Amino acid sequence: MLGAVAGCGPSSSGPEVVARVGDASLTSFEVDGRLPGEGPPGEPRRRFVEDWVRQQLLFQEALARGIHDRPRVRRLVEQARQDVIVAAFLDGEFESRSIEISGSDVEAYHEEHPGEFLRREDEIRAQHILVASRREAESLRQELLLGGGFDARAAELSLDRETAAPGGDLGYFTAGDRPELWQACAGLQPGEISDVAATGRGYHIVRLRDRQKAGSLRSLDEAGVRERIEEALVRERHRGRVDSLVDRLRREHDWHVEELVKAP
Repeated sequence: MLGAVAGCGPSSSGPEVVARVGDASLTSFEVDGRLPGEGPPGEPRRRFVEDWVRQQLLFQEALARGIHDRPRVRRLVEQARQDVIVAAFLDGEFESRSIEISGSDVEAYHEEHPGEFLRREDEIRAQHILVASRREAESLRQELLLGGGFDARAAELSLDRETAAPGGDLGYFTAGDRPELWQACAGLQPGEISDVAATGRGYHIVRLRDRQKAGSLRSLDEAGVRERIEEALVRERHRGRVDSLVDRLRREHDWHVEELVKAP
């Protein structure tokens, strides 16, 4: 089916039809509008058209069997319709009023909601350098013990390119997150370098940065904390704006709620 309809030429009355199921058709204009970027047709375009055909086959079969007339389905469709319309209305109402979150807002939230940022387990923060052989790891460890720059050597040599640039920083983690590296840091004081630790990825030299006990408070400088607060504040302020809008609509519209009486 795909091969047949995809070969249809452009129509003089509208965009080229690239797929058809029964009376439903998909045009090249619709496909181009749903796929990001520009360029020649490829795998994403073919997959999109195939997914459309699959969905239409299921949808049309459901219609043929009268699924849409079932009371529960009608209620769900109406609720989905209302949700989409309300979401579009709110987007238009607030699109020109961005929510600004300041640094002091973030700090205040962090101070007022400490329970949200307590550690559930002991954690450590460490840096590492990952190399391919034990010999290289042992040689590098000796160099670092004699005063070599850990951050610079991590950026230069570490095979873990995701952490190499920030000096091999792994952030905070628990014993369950990285058991081999946690064990390598057992007994170390902040600033000390571990023995070589072997994992399935290679050989690690680890430097302990910090230890934190379960129940301690995560600081704003820790990865993800500030972003999490900003997201919470945006949700909170958006909800406040919607509440204010609803309060105004309550004053402008005629409405009432029947008293609910429990049956005896």
